[in-house]
Amino acid sequence: MSMEGVLTGFFCSCVSIPAVLLCYLPMKNQLKYGRKNTIIGMVILLCVMVPLLALIGSNRSVGYNILPIPAVLLFLPVYHKTLKVPFCQSLAVVVLVCAFLSFNSNFSNVFDAFLHPAATIDDYSLPAAVFQFILSLVFTAVLFWPFSTYGSWLIDHFTIGRVWIIATAVSAVFLIFNLLIVPKRYETLHVNNMGRVFFTVVPMMLLLLFLLCWIFYSIVRSMVDMAETRERNRMLEMEESQYRKLQNYMEESARTRHDFRHFVGALDEMLSAGEIDEARRCLTSYRISMPKNEVINYCENAALNALLNYYGQAAFPHKIRLRFIVELPEDLPLSDVDLCNIVGNILDNAITACLDIPETDRYINLSISCPNEVRFGIVASNSFSGKVRMDGDRYLSTRRGGSGIGLSSIRTAAERYGGTASFRHEGEEFIIGVVLPLMHDPKTGSVVHSPSCMTNTHG
Repeated sequence: MSMEGVLTGFFCSCVSIPAVLLCYLPMKNQLKYGRKNTIIGMVILLCVMVPLLALIGSNRSVGYNILPIPAVLLFLPVYHKTLKVPFCQSLAVVVLVCAFLSFNSNFSNVFDAFLHPAATIDDYSLPAAVFQFILSLVFTAVLFWPFSTYGSWLIDHFTIGRVWIIATAVSAVFLIFNLLIVPKRYETLHVNNMGRVFFTVVPMMLLLLFLLCWIFYSIVRSMVDMAETRERNRMLEMEESQYRKLQNYMEESARTRHDFRHFVGALDEMLSAGEIDEARRCLTSYRISMPKNEVINYCENAALNALLNYYGQAAFPHKIRLRFIVELPEDLPLSDVDLCNIVGNILDNAITACLDIPETDRYINLSISCPNEVRFGIVASNSFSGKVRMDGDRYLSTRRGGSGIGLSSIRTAAERYGGTASFRHEGEEFIIGVVLPLMHDPKTGSVVHSPSCMTNTHG
């Protein structure tokens, strides 16, 4: 085994370093063990992986073109274990990174072919290996911002597994394309215009992959924006419905108060005349005609109050016992849209879960409070059948066609404000906890205000 062969294998294996970095950029908000621990773990893994791959690559009977296979087999299980996302997302990112870096391999093959026209792919040279490593660093620099910005947004906001599997398949097509067009003999690229065609087709395929990634991001972004718009419209519809009921109650109350003076006068005359039974019938009739308030005042926040009334009325025909305890800070640490998104998803999932059990066992408890001066919490518990489906520590929908996206939406909204969301089940009770810092500053991560609380309790 020559020194040149060892160095060639070393530089080929060093391509795994920028590859690992690219794989983690979209996952920057999904690290299970924190950034520091993840970096330490990946450094240890690379210290093992790079020499091992260099040893494999330096074996001329094996060939450098198969190095990505053992690299992925070593990296993928460890990579997924360090993340909080489902496996389909981990796989999609790894395959996409491999697809992008496989173009570097073909560019370096062309470079090697012009340096050594009579050689074969098995004679891969040290200059070509260095060229591939440098080109990988350039690719990493170019992809750093898109992967970190747009890629992390996709990972954080879009969790539909079927779509990620399709995206993985598309990336795999480009990866397989680059593996199949590798010239076995470099002299092939010097026949007629094969070299020019090769060097034209490969960049065009690379541009096509960039374009497909942008189209995928644009479509998903539009889908998420439409979903948020529908959520806002639903909030507005609920607020309008509750406002109309409250307005009708106020109008009926005003008319009743206007007529009350006449009623008191008539009642006084009946009592003066000794018509006790008639006065009682009159009182009974008046009590029945009093307007009933269908709107419960859970809190001072109009949007949240409308939402709680909406789900309270949705739960009533199913005989679900509700207990809402609401303590809102004067200055909420999150927008009304995100607050209602979190609470709405919690109650929507809870009501759905309650429908699978007998009516006598159905209940939902919801507590919204600021237990101290720096934290704002939402805790909910509900009865359910006890049956769960899980992918690691992630709960999946147990209903046919369900995506489980509601819980992911709760976690995403919480993490957007520097908070956390936890989900667990104990027997036949499902529990959700959301904790947010009060008035969280997204730039400094500090608490900038400590408001007091206003309390309303309804059972």
